[in-house]
Amino acid sequence: MAELQNINEYNEIDWYNKFTKSALYAKLVKEYDVLWFDKHSSMASSGTPRQAFADPDPKTFFSATIFYYLEALIDGSTEVVYDIGCGWNIFKKYYPNIIGIGAETPGTPTYYADIHDYVDKIYVDGHQEFFDCFFSINALHFRPIGEIKQIVLECVSMLKPGGTAFITFNSQILVSRENEQNKIKLFNNASPGAQASVDPFIRQQLYDIDVEWNIVDIDLSVPADGVDGNIRLMFTRKH
Repeated sequence: MAELQNINEYNEIDWYNKFTKSALYAKLVKEYDVLWFDKHSSMASSGTPRQAFADPDPKTFFSATIFYYLEALIDGSTEVVYDIGCGWNIFKKYYPNIIGIGAETPGTPTYYADIHDYVDKIYVDGHQEFFDCFFSINALHFRPIGEIKQIVLECVSMLKPGGTAFITFNSQILVSRENEQNKIKLFNNASPGAQASVDPFIRQQLYDIDVEWNIVDIDLSVPADGVDGNIRLMFTRKH
């Protein structure tokens, strides 16, 4: 079967050489003790892991990797950019045109969003062709792996024609949400290998989605990247 190939995937050396010359990098190094450029982190996905990295004393850590994708999506844009599942909503600090959407309970210590909402079928149906630009980092993957194509199609449907989105998932989360019977049906195995089975399945599922792919960066060599995901997709809805 045909498979979607990686396009404009992250290159640590290239991004380091470019980003370290930027004004944003100069700001970040003043705020954090350590900026890492590794493609993946090993932190498990729970709560707001980016904040968990940045808060510990005495060292604070932050990923410069994610800005490779966000700069491609946001840099220079005057449009409102929505962060769906914004968690700590930290990116608003660096891109003031961001509006964070979060499902945490307003008024609690874990609520940092600008808008309280939760993405489900009702939300998707009510936001058809709504966004010019949005991103969602590890917030929409709490569904079975067999639904990955549907998840991406739902994201496409919420974009206006010509709009662009960046979304990330963790393959391990998606697989864990699939029941054993379906895993056997999809992979002939209740415990499918990430690179041998899950990777080609994802690429086959996404291959015929009719969008302009800006970035396809699928790398399951790390089973779960709780900060930035191991499936990273940026696409523009066609007019």
